[in-house]
Amino acid sequence: MTRKPLYIALAAQMLTSSVAFAGDKVIVKRGEALPNKSEATLIEDYGSFQLYEMQAKDALKYTQAHSKASISNSMDMLLFDALRFDTQNARGKIQLGQNSLLGAGSGLQIIQFIGPIKDDWLNQVKSTGAQLIHYVANNGYLVWVNDSSRQSLNQMASQRTVVQFSEPYYEDFKVGHSIKQRIVERADANELVNVTIQLADSPNLTQSKQLIDSLATQVESPWNSIMKFHSIRVTVKFSDINQILAMPDSYWVAEYFERTTNDEVQNQIIAGDFNADMSGPGMTGYADFLSGLGFPTTPASYPIVDVTDSGLGNGTVLSGDPTFHEGGLLANPTRLNHVANCTGNATGEAVSSHGHLNTNIVGGFESRTGFPYIDPNGYIRTQGVNPFARLGSTRIFGPGFDLSACGGTDTGTIQSVQDNGAAIMSNSWGCSSCAGSYDDGSQAYDVGTRDADLTEAGNQEIIMVFAAGNDGPGAATVATPSNGKNMITVGASENDRPEDEDGAWTDGCGVGPTGADNAMDVIAFSSRGPSPGGRTKPEVIAPGTHIHGTITTGPNGDGSGTCDSLRPSGQTEIGASSGTSHSTPAIAGVASLLYYWMENPPGTLLGDFGAPSPAMVKAYLIAHPTYLTGASGNGDLPTNDQGYGMPNMGLMFDDSLKYASDQFVVFDNTGEEWTWTGTATDPSKPVRIVMAYTDQAGAVGTSPQVNNLDLTVETGGDTFFGNVFSGQFSTTGGAADSANNYEAVFFDAGTATDLTITVSALNIAGDGIPNTGDDTDQDFAIICYNCGQEPTFTLQADNSSLDVCSPDDAVYNLDVGSILGFVDDVTLTVTDVPAGATSSLGTNPVTPPGTSALTISDTDSAVAGSYTLNVEGNAGVENRSLDLGLNIFDAVATNPVLTAPADAVVGVSGAAVSYAWDASADAADYTIEISDVSDFSNIIEMSTVTGTSYTGTVPLVSSTEHFWRVSATNVCGASITPQEFSFTTSNEICFPLSTTIPDGDLTGVTVDLGVADAGIISNMLVQVRATHTFVGDLIFTLSKEGTDVILMDRPGFPAGTFGCGANDVDATFDDTSAIPVEGVCGPGSPGIGGVVLPEQSLAGFNGVELAGTWTFNVSDNAGQDTGQMDEVCLIPSVEVGPECDEAPPVGDADIIWFNGFQCVQVPE
Repeated sequence: MTRKPLYIALAAQMLTSSVAFAGDKVIVKRGEALPNKSEATLIEDYGSFQLYEMQAKDALKYTQAHSKASISNSMDMLLFDALRFDTQNARGKIQLGQNSLLGAGSGLQIIQFIGPIKDDWLNQVKSTGAQLIHYVANNGYLVWVNDSSRQSLNQMASQRTVVQFSEPYYEDFKVGHSIKQRIVERADANELVNVTIQLADSPNLTQSKQLIDSLATQVESPWNSIMKFHSIRVTVKFSDINQILAMPDSYWVAEYFERTTNDEVQNQIIAGDFNADMSGPGMTGYADFLSGLGFPTTPASYPIVDVTDSGLGNGTVLSGDPTFHEGGLLANPTRLNHVANCTGNATGEAVSSHGHLNTNIVGGFESRTGFPYIDPNGYIRTQGVNPFARLGSTRIFGPGFDLSACGGTDTGTIQSVQDNGAAIMSNSWGCSSCAGSYDDGSQAYDVGTRDADLTEAGNQEIIMVFAAGNDGPGAATVATPSNGKNMITVGASENDRPEDEDGAWTDGCGVGPTGADNAMDVIAFSSRGPSPGGRTKPEVIAPGTHIHGTITTGPNGDGSGTCDSLRPSGQTEIGASSGTSHSTPAIAGVASLLYYWMENPPGTLLGDFGAPSPAMVKAYLIAHPTYLTGASGNGDLPTNDQGYGMPNMGLMFDDSLKYASDQFVVFDNTGEEWTWTGTATDPSKPVRIVMAYTDQAGAVGTSPQVNNLDLTVETGGDTFFGNVFSGQFSTTGGAADSANNYEAVFFDAGTATDLTITVSALNIAGDGIPNTGDDTDQDFAIICYNCGQEPTFTLQADNSSLDVCSPDDAVYNLDVGSILGFVDDVTLTVTDVPAGATSSLGTNPVTPPGTSALTISDTDSAVAGSYTLNVEGNAGVENRSLDLGLNIFDAVATNPVLTAPADAVVGVSGAAVSYAWDASADAADYTIEISDVSDFSNIIEMSTVTGTSYTGTVPLVSSTEHFWRVSATNVCGASITPQEFSFTTSNEICFPLSTTIPDGDLTGVTVDLGVADAGIISNMLVQVRATHTFVGDLIFTLSKEGTDVILMDRPGFPAGTFGCGANDVDATFDDTSAIPVEGVCGPGSPGIGGVVLPEQSLAGFNGVELAGTWTFNVSDNAGQDTGQMDEVCLIPSVEVGPECDEAPPVGDADIIWFNGFQCVQVPE
């Protein structure tokens, strides 16, 4: 058969396909004014929206003026790991140098439709004789063809009325990254490689399986069918891989990498019970919290949570650990449903404590008192999130990853867990080396979420909870299978346990006191997104550092599997560990409580639902978050650090009205939609709406999206798209999210009134609900917090918290509002008033709408400190509660002690200086001032914060001494004569970035670099640090005032087939270097390092003003490899202009122009 370069074949096809669609594709929602026919061509009418093609300038102008219209150029992209390309862009450079077998005879073909897929279009494809295999993002399909059906599809593509692209599924698309790299490096032909092979459905299936079986030197995992794919894991010679790739029905070949394993304080943080600065828990009493909400103590009330891990105890349900028995007593019945075993070991016992400790985190009940069960602060170390839960264990590590007793496959393991009755599966393991790709494990667990037993009729759903992994803080590090779509992926934030009886605590995994001292921080090791397809991961986060739990009671327990096998010292029952492995079971415990809550809903939870689906659990967790604001916190939700934040059980189970609908609506066709109208019921509380759906599993080696549902919310005349945020709340503008199968709209308190919620089927391309209906359908779950459709009242205060200096009174103005005409009297009750103080209400009861003044007097008779008052409003069956903070001070705050930057330190980068100080007694907040003069007569930057650290936002002039001080303040006054420190900035102007580089995106990402230093550049050096695999994909461009300099342009390409395959950049670009960046490709990390000659000369910036805004663009020009920009440093030499006399003598004629400003030269 003829061989021909892939890029030639594709370019020829795209040259013809570009004739029909040369502009932008625009989605116009129903109800929006349609574009002018002279400027737009209608491609397809889907009912609830229309798809148009417009010239780029017309599309931009139109969409900026119409809120229900958006540009959607990604529709023409096909998103394979190996390559992402625009099928309709003739100028698109498909940069693959490898030859590919051209299509002839029967084989796999990739086609792309003109827009979101219609059932009729799929039928037209099938009528050619082609067999549909699976959807490929975007708007593509993998199909099996013969010569006749291929010709028919090619003809359809040339007509471009339904199909716009048709090409063979080339070998280049079939290869995983590490196999590709072996090909580049010309690996030893006799090298044995452990690979996963996936075949597509075809008439050749039996013959193809036999060939692979004959090539295998060892079968690692047997044949396993999932959807229309058939997988096996075998060891083969490297030289045989080409033969496998050449098989017409081979779909994917990738190297297999081993799977590895990844406290009341934790509970109280997730319960939302924080101290004043939200760095840790407020007080003990987690069991009272659950009891107050009405959660029963009977295990049968809850679903079974299976911890799929390293086993449990002695391998029986009578594990010897009392925390797994009712009431925490060995004499009581066990709460363990099963201890199963998928490994080749004899039992499911725990040799490693990893799985045992995690099971305790989910549901341990601790009844013992004193040391070591109670810590010095009174918190129970070994109390699980749901201490009443039914529990189970499935061992999959023995010690290595081993599924041999469950068929050797992921699907067999999932089926075993489901057969044992579990509804929730907690997984603290994964493959960190596989993070860059959606693999067969991701696919299997996406399938298993909807149907855990492929041999049983119907669908058996399981709520999958997975650890994100411990490979942060770099981007795109979420492991498989947790980078899939349908599981709940959990990151790790900090716990609040910096010390214990043994003193300051650094655990065996290297997490020290500063890694467990602020519940608002995301811990550095927590893996970050994005995940394949540009999807945000994790969805949620929970404390994952210094987490206590009981250790294995097994006779062969060896103390492995946790950071500290025993902690604290002097006891033999409790260990501790850090990792997303231990934040994950906490979320599984929350899911267990939520499951009961939705099966037994309170009167405030309304809608259409029963036992929650996996989609509903994900949506509900997302809809009730604590937004983290510490290290790696903040950002526009959802972020790849914290997702949507930490689930807050105080919000999840409060008495706010909530509406839920769980998979009661099914979309069968693209263009269908569902609408709900209601109102925000309590203006003192936020409104949060979340939609999530269990999507059909994707095809491995691709961007895995299949169906696409969109969420929009209208309120007050404005339209809000799902996942378009500014900080923690939604904002107008933006575009519909086509990447994620969960979308959210959050409104701050009082900003939403009437609500129209719409879920739209933007693309129904696959079988979202298998075993029912046809091959294209999708349901969804939606939850709306603080939403209702019935009359009620609201209760709010003008201040949620007040500071008073005793003996002053604290006065809260209470407002009782009316929703939908509610007028019944509301009786107010105040509790939890500080001892010695008194409370009074101006009006009681109150007829809505009405007000009352709550006064707290005699504050000098109360002990100074922080309190929480509770105000209850009752009107028959309608009840509302309101917590009010009260902080009583009796003295002025003391001065804080400055810590960093240290006094008189030299060489501090001025881009984003990090300041820190010790907490001072009685401080409510701190004011930091930064100056460039020692008397602080010129303040460069000033800010007031509540914590003990601050990161500067104003760039500081380089090589200059700066001064800083921090004063502590409370309502009684500010500290006097604060401590003052100085530091000198370096001559490097550095910008820490942590900016994710979009995978396979030729446009890339651009960051602004603001420079304060002034002067005319005479020479420039640039330092760049980036963490990224396969740096040959990257282009760096630095720009200022219209001057663009390319520093690096895909080094090694085209000289190398794929460019430089090494990882990471840490290099200085200098025109005087004799080493061109194009010629550097180190064997280790960084692949590009040292001092190198840039692609284009930096002399282009000579004569340019240094001060102002520079931009740095980085683009990733091939698929699959991912990473982030870490830092850019400018190292300029400047010519400083003549000094200007601020008060020149009258009549002085020596006036010049300097940098565009008139000034008077100072006489020499």
